[in-house]
Amino acid sequence: PYPYIFEFARASCECTDPGCELPPVFHNMVLYLLEIGRLPYLPVTKNPSLLTAAAVYLARVTLGMPGGPWTKTLEYYTGYKKEDLKEVVLAIHSYHVAAEDSSLKSVFSKYKTKKYRRVALKTVPREED
Repeated sequence: PYPYIFEFARASCECTDPGCELPPVFHNMVLYLLEIGRLPYLPVTKNPSLLTAAAVYLARVTLGMPGGPWTKTLEYYTGYKKEDLKEVVLAIHSYHVAAEDSSLKSVFSKYKTKKYRRVALKTVPREED
């Protein structure tokens, strides 16, 4: 549903070659955040590319990826500045914080399995981070 996910994710890893493999934990974290972010109302009213960019941003924060959460490369490939992502990142973050105990529990349960690299069990960053 989000055709840009792989391009954004590759750019996020500074890997723009189409044959480049993404780290599996990063790939699954982005998918998890997209899945929990597309269920509630606010994110689904946003452009899918913005939702994808916000999921990449939050995955980078959650996994502590080098280069910080948003790079010039990501800005170039997505067309979004860090400030453009704030509202959607904060919305997905709030769903991420509540995923285990909310109506999103089924998504949480799916992504806490070994198959998905247990990304749902990763420590959720504080909002300040």
